[in-house]
Amino acid sequence: MRKVYTGVDIGTYHVKVVIAAPAENPELPMQILGTGTSSSKGMRHGYIIDIKEATKSIREALHRAASAAKVRVRSAFLAVGGIGLDEVKGRGEAVIARADGGALEIVHNDKTGILITEMSKETLASAMKVIDKMKFSTETCHTSVTKFSSNNFKLNFLREIIKTMR
Repeated sequence: MRKVYTGVDIGTYHVKVVIAAPAENPELPMQILGTGTSSSKGMRHGYIIDIKEATKSIREALHRAASAAKVRVRSAFLAVGGIGLDEVKGRGEAVIARADGGALEIVHNDKTGILITEMSKETLASAMKVIDKMKFSTETCHTSVTKFSSNNFKLNFLREIIKTMR
């Protein structure tokens, strides 16, 4: 049975899915089998605000990609932009993220995930191939986001207030 990789990018405006398989020659890039997109509904600023609508959007994009690839999707790598990255890493999972914005603070390349320069079918497929072979420490992924915990934000905020009072 052929190994197939599925990547899902959930954005505020679009859900994008790419399904790829390794080439017979491991030196060659992965072969794109199918792609699918849908409008993101139920999302706002990287957060799910309506789970039913968001689920419909994800299923629609997955169905389009799976139909094009003529495969059944059993698992997927998930990319969620914005602050959602720290929530994924808080569960101890590695992520693939575009190397800009908040991801640069959250994802430590090759330690807690992979940073890519553009979110295209080709770079996402390549990153999925790489991340599948890498070993990430669940503990490192989990502890790297503790600086974003609400307790740390409160403590840092209080420290800043105290500094201004001196």
